[in-house]
Amino acid sequence: EVVENQRILNTYLKKLAYLQRQYARKKKGSGNQKKSIVKIGQLHRKIKNIRKDFHHKLSTNIAKNQGVVTVEDLNIKGMVLN
Repeated sequence: EVVENQRILNTYLKKLAYLQRQYARKKKGSGNQKKSIVKIGQLHRKIKNIRKDFHHKLSTNIAKNQGVVTVEDLNIKGMVLN
């Protein structure tokens, strides 16, 4: 089963890149630089919450709809050598 990415997340990632470019242009130690870093922090928090919500919804969906869920620890280095 393939899960599509969240389209809304791409919007916020583009906005984050824009805000970080704006921050880089601010004069060091200025009030505008401090306001800019606060905006970036708030956007990081929003992105974190979007990702966390998606993971919770996906794991809940898997737990409800699947009979058995197993986790396997693969030895990737050994598989590459073969």
